[in-house]
Amino acid sequence: MNTIMIGTIMIGTIMIGTIMIGTIMISTITSVISQEHLTCEKIMTKKLQKIQTDMKF
Repeated sequence: MNTIMIGTIMIGTIMIGTIMIGTIMISTITSVISQEHLTCEKIMTKKLQKIQTDMKF
């Protein structure tokens, strides 16, 4: 009985650990993607502004 309890607890802790690691990895990946997206948007807006100023002249 004790071995079954210990086994289930170990499996549970491993599952919780993997879930926590997964969430952390997903959050870091999303933050990196969002930062890259922001930099891309900044570059695109700069290019658009340059095009607009060029069109005026």
